[in-house]
Amino acid sequence: MRGAGLKFFNIFNISETFRSLRIRNFRLFMSSQVVSMTGIWVQRMTTVWLVLSVTDSPFLSSVNDFASQFPVLVLGLFSGAVVDRIDKRRLIQVTQFMLMILALSMAVLTFTHKATYLLILLISVCLGTVNAFDMPARQACISLMVDRPDYLTNAIALNSAVFNLSRVIGPTVAGFVVAAVGEGYCFLFTGLAFIAPITALHLMRLRPHIPDAERPGVITAIREGLSYVKNNRHIKITLLMVCTVSFFGMPIYVTFSALVKMVLKAEASLFGLILGGVGLGALVATIRIASLPNIKGFPRRLFWTLFCLGGGITAVGVTKIPLLLVPMSLPVGWGLVYSMTGCNTMLQTFISDKMRGRVMSLYTMALSGAAPLGSLVTGVIMDKIGIVAAILFQGIACLIAAFMYMRYINILDNSVQSLYGDETLLGDS
Repeated sequence: MRGAGLKFFNIFNISETFRSLRIRNFRLFMSSQVVSMTGIWVQRMTTVWLVLSVTDSPFLSSVNDFASQFPVLVLGLFSGAVVDRIDKRRLIQVTQFMLMILALSMAVLTFTHKATYLLILLISVCLGTVNAFDMPARQACISLMVDRPDYLTNAIALNSAVFNLSRVIGPTVAGFVVAAVGEGYCFLFTGLAFIAPITALHLMRLRPHIPDAERPGVITAIREGLSYVKNNRHIKITLLMVCTVSFFGMPIYVTFSALVKMVLKAEASLFGLILGGVGLGALVATIRIASLPNIKGFPRRLFWTLFCLGGGITAVGVTKIPLLLVPMSLPVGWGLVYSMTGCNTMLQTFISDKMRGRVMSLYTMALSGAAPLGSLVTGVIMDKIGIVAAILFQGIACLIAAFMYMRYINILDNSVQSLYGDETLLGDS
């Protein structure tokens, strides 16, 4: 028994899992992210539940989810060029302040019982517009905070781990708070949570931003970014995988909420527990990635994560017993986030600093731009065929995508191998 326990901890390589936290700037960033990201997930879960309560329509809930993310798809190329041109720290401080104002606005509307669907939709559009600049800026800023290249992979994975720790805490807390005292207090918490990253960014000691004297115009910068991706096939494949997982996997927050409220007729607390299960599986996945020394073997592991995601979603769709939904949500979280974090880590390792903002804006477009389109499609399926049918559509599509992805594994493996010389690629045990 003791030997098995030691083997478990050795698999996760605990001594190296948190190595990037030795850097002060990144410690500040991560501690603030725990607070703000928890608030963001509280807000997201609460908004989904509030829309369903106001409208009783899964389709309108899908439309609102679309509205909150579609601006990322529209503005992604422009925001990436902007991120590469200006001081990233100042930009993030501004976007975090705007996100705080939007969350507090939702709190006021909810407390005063004036939260109509149209007002929620308008705030969701504003939220998506701000996120179009905030998300690529935060991704690109990690390389500024972590000044040791050998720590970058670990830092990216830990950033994702915090994202998924908040996915465990946020929805679970929100489910119980909504059931106990209502949605307004959840939005209030989210608004106050943004004080943490604004303060942390102020305390960081980053190298000063030096504008490029020969920097191209925005349109030229966009063309350069697209040309860079076009000429690097492994980057295109990675972005395509992110887009696929986002389109078929991310709408679970809409379909699972509809399953709980409309099919099972259960309380918000069950939805919170299911999302907590998703987050727990995701957290374990990101800790595993953080414990790895590099990206060797990532392309082959991504096949199994897609397979795990599709199988988990399908299992949720066919399950009729509410208590079984929580454990069945664990592989969903593992597959969803291991694939996203793995692709993010590979991209950040592949790309040059000069192109980081533009490529990460494309990553953000694939991550948060394809998701609302997927939400619309699943919303139509829920409306015309049924909620269970929409969930099964998501699961089976992910399984098909896993087998289609197999033909590209060798291309990505060769690109990873070129980064580390002729060493034999390491698999995951």
